[in-house]
Amino acid sequence: MSTIPEQFDLEPEVAARSLASDHKVLVDLRVKNVLTPLSYRIYPDTPVAEILNLMLRRGVSAVPVVGADHELLGVVTEADLLRCMLPERQAQWPIARGSIPASEVMFRSVLCVSEDESLLEAARSMGARGVPLLPVVRDGELVGFLERRVVMRTLARATAPEEASTPPARSDHWGGEPQRRGLNL
Repeated sequence: MSTIPEQFDLEPEVAARSLASDHKVLVDLRVKNVLTPLSYRIYPDTPVAEILNLMLRRGVSAVPVVGADHELLGVVTEADLLRCMLPERQAQWPIARGSIPASEVMFRSVLCVSEDESLLEAARSMGARGVPLLPVVRDGELVGFLERRVVMRTLARATAPEEASTPPARSDHWGGEPQRRGLNL
């Protein structure tokens, strides 16, 4: 039993205030705060070899495929290129390796999100559909991508207690010196 009078026990009040604060931060987060700006576009006739080179050189995981008026036609992702590179898949196309056009491998049915959408709602959409990224639009124009790993990192930082942002010392983490726990690190 606590020796502190009930009116001085502030722990539940502090916890409730912290939850309310976390909720407010999460509600206020918008897609535009964490999107990866659009830096490259390709066209339907761009060869897979060129797309692969672009992705590897620039470290991007997806590129949008646009039409003559820069309208979004689809997206080519790392997964699309990986499937294209498998020998059993290459047999489906009667053209030389690497010259397969983007239009043959792109994902056409693309769910987009507005840059002003709540990050929580976008995260729910990503989770429900199992997609690693979403194209982000402003007034119908593609402006970037929302990547799952960035969303996860952002949500984790927004809800993590301050003391959790610093990793514990090794001895604290293991409950003592590592050697005493049977680990030789």
